[in-house]
Amino acid sequence: MTTLPLDAAGDIDIALVFANAPGFLRTLGPTLVSVDDEKAVLRLDAGPDLHNHVGGPHAAALFGLGELTAFALLLKVFGPEVRAGGVPFIKSGEISYQALVTEPVLSTATITDDVPALRARFEEKGSVSFQCEVLITLESSGTQSTVMHPTMTLKRF
Repeated sequence: MTTLPLDAAGDIDIALVFANAPGFLRTLGPTLVSVDDEKAVLRLDAGPDLHNHVGGPHAAALFGLGELTAFALLLKVFGPEVRAGGVPFIKSGEISYQALVTEPVLSTATITDDVPALRARFEEKGSVSFQCEVLITLESSGTQSTVMHPTMTLKRF
């Protein structure tokens, strides 16, 4: 992983990471709404290049959004471990599409495991996997469109 930008407090500047990201993150184009130790929220207003045959974001775009929302939360919660060489990635993900999306969405991730125990396990073993829950809702109504349960991993190589 390349050197990550830091904010004034010495934490990873996640907004700057997203703003300057190459590849898929740039193609998908989510906006970081907020992130703290409890949850991360991203917004996606997918353009026509990411649309499916019914005029909304493709299922793959929604899966990518869920993964990136969990990734933003991982960077916030495990920032010191990442800065010390831990490499974050998604290990697996289960997703359920519940409503058609044809408008901007908000994606909210929370970690469902005990963070202090995860941190201790990472320090002891150099690797830890944990569950997140990501809820994707229609921005205008709050209607839940998608639920994702990614398993995120942080590993020292």
